[in-house]
Order: sequence, then structure tokens, then C-alpha cells
Amino acid sequence: MVLKKFLFACFTGLRISDVQKLTTENVIQDQLVFVAQKTNKLTKLKLNDSAKQFFNQNNPFTDNYEDQTINSTLKEIAKTLGIKKKISFHVARHTFATQFLLNGGKVEVLQQLLQHSKIDTTMIYVHIVEEHLNTQIHLLDNILKK
Repeated sequence: MVLKKFLFACFTGLRISDVQKLTTENVIQDQLVFVAQKTNKLTKLKLNDSAKQFFNQNNPFTDNYEDQTINSTLKEIAKTLGIKKKISFHVARHTFATQFLLNGGKVEVLQQLLQHSKIDTTMIYVHIVEEHLNTQIHLLDNILKK
């Protein structure tokens, strides 16, 4: 269940506090409708097909794990899989933002999806993506080495 919640957040960008509160009543057709805990704003988020694989009306989250339990379980999962990266549930939000931009998403849309009040907060992800792209450009050097 912990991994399911984490992967759901990777495809929605939701905070742990919001994922923890979701029930089947929050799903209206293909949208999640809820009040975000941090911003206290009514949020409507269209679920993409990937997110639907992890949460839908026939397969809701049905646990009462504490946030600390979720984070310690994620650490155990990562250790078992040989993942050395420091992990917490918040990594899912970063994964969502980075993948959104790497796959052509617009930073202004990302700002709305993450509910950032200031674009400066969202720009952190742009810098991460730029850094990633700058290191990846050297992959083309391998062509001449063959």
C-alpha cells in the first residue's frame, strides 16, 4: 500500500498530507476533488491514466499508516532494491515535477499543478532539469568514440 501511494504521488505531484486523506468520495468521474491541506484551496485534478492504475474507485487506498511509517517503509523498500538515494514521500513530488518538465510540460502549468503561489518555487525544478540536460548532452560524444 505504501508503494502504491508513493507511485500515485509520482504521477500526480500530491503531497503526503493530501494523499493520506483521499477516499473514493474524492473521485468524481476522472477527477480528484479535495481541499489541499497545506494551501486550504479546493483542488480539482484530472487523473492521468498512470495515476488511475494506483488509485481508482474500485481500488482505493485503505490503510491508516502514519507519515513516519510510510517514510520508513519507503526507506526499507529502497534498501531492499539497492537504491542508495535518500528517499522520503516528498521524492514523489520532485519526481513528478522533474518528469513533467522533461516530457515537455510548461513551467506555468507545473506551478498550478503543484499549487505554488510563486513561480520562483517552481523554477527550482527548471534548474534541476537544465542541469540534467547539460550533463546528458555529452552522451553524443559517444558516437565519435565508436
